[in-house]
Amino acid sequence: DYEDVERVEKLKELLDENEISEEIQNLIRKIVAKKMAENYYSDIKKGTRIFELSKIMPVEDMIENDLPIMVEEEYKKIEEERGTKEDRFDKKGLKKQILIEMGKNIADKYDETGIFIIPQSENMKDIDKEEEETFIKSIQTYSRKQLSKQEVIDIDEQIRGNSNNVQIKENMLIDLIKNIPEEVKSKSIDLLVKIASSNEQELETLSMMEKSCLIDKLNELPEDKRMKTIETIGRTIEKRKNIAVVKPPKIEKQQLKIHPKEPEDR
Repeated sequence: DYEDVERVEKLKELLDENEISEEIQNLIRKIVAKKMAENYYSDIKKGTRIFELSKIMPVEDMIENDLPIMVEEEYKKIEEERGTKEDRFDKKGLKKQILIEMGKNIADKYDETGIFIIPQSENMKDIDKEEEETFIKSIQTYSRKQLSKQEVIDIDEQIRGNSNNVQIKENMLIDLIKNIPEEVKSKSIDLLVKIASSNEQELETLSMMEKSCLIDKLNELPEDKRMKTIETIGRTIEKRKNIAVVKPPKIEKQQLKIHPKEPEDR
């Protein structure tokens, strides 16, 4: 494994950080998946290790991109070419291995920060009860401490994306910024700075857009249609603003009729 890692790292050195695009990251993921599939098929290894290959594909990335499924696909290709080996590849077992390695990394970071920071992704949210227990047990083992009930609750909430711990969220944000692809990192950080310096009204507007899933719906559109839709929304808002400042209606003056005074009786 270390030979493949060394080759990939040397190839990455030939590129500027800004040139390591998502396409190149996908090729690296494919290399890792193929290598792991080969390890499982090997009659000597009959399985794979995580640590060495995690140097070019971090364990968080392995979970986020569902590496076990990628390895399964590569393993099937090998079996089609070289013959079937029953009960050799274990997709669930591989996922547990990745979660254990992730738990070790989280425990190592705990020594620096004093809190357990769980990487966020949709696939992480979907781990089942057994996988979660394996993951938490790994954190406890490598942190060399008995986790308190509250710490277990915090870890569970982070896994499900429901944590309200501000310190945890701050550290998660820092980790997310570090992992932004280089080609969009500068633009993403500029946008984050703008959001962070927004006033309460602007943040409330963004919150409303997020809750209404408007941003998700816009992202589903092709780029040209997305731009036209945003322009239409802008014109609609402008029209409503103009309606709000329309002059009040004119009130016509009414002439008072004066009746002649009747003569008094004598």
